[in-house]
Amino acid sequence: MGDKLNELIKLIDQSMECDPWMKKTGLKGYGKEIIGEANELLEAINNEDIAHIKEELADILREVIIISRFAKDEFNFDDIIAEIVEKINRRQPYVLEGKKVSIEQALEIWKQAKIKEKNEKKH
Repeated sequence: MGDKLNELIKLIDQSMECDPWMKKTGLKGYGKEIIGEANELLEAINNEDIAHIKEELADILREVIIISRFAKDEFNFDDIIAEIVEKINRRQPYVLEGKKVSIEQALEIWKQAKIKEKNEKKH
């Protein structure tokens, strides 16, 4: 996956240099674009259209990478991946432990982790 991901990031960087629409659209424009793609993904999921789901997931990943490249002076794509890993570690610690929990337990652990995160951000 790493080689293809690096190839994709390189292609997006080249597109951002060459494509006037991408330059004009900018970070805020791509914020709107990703909402449209998410709505198309939801429609594909509701229709159980696997091929369309794959296409829309690809579109969303493209938008995520484009947005991250617009913000490349602040963070990179690896930082986004690290954020996901950290959230899973905080919000689903039972996964790391290989421990099975009920849905109620999982939801409570998630809820408590979110409350703790919110409180930590206040301080």
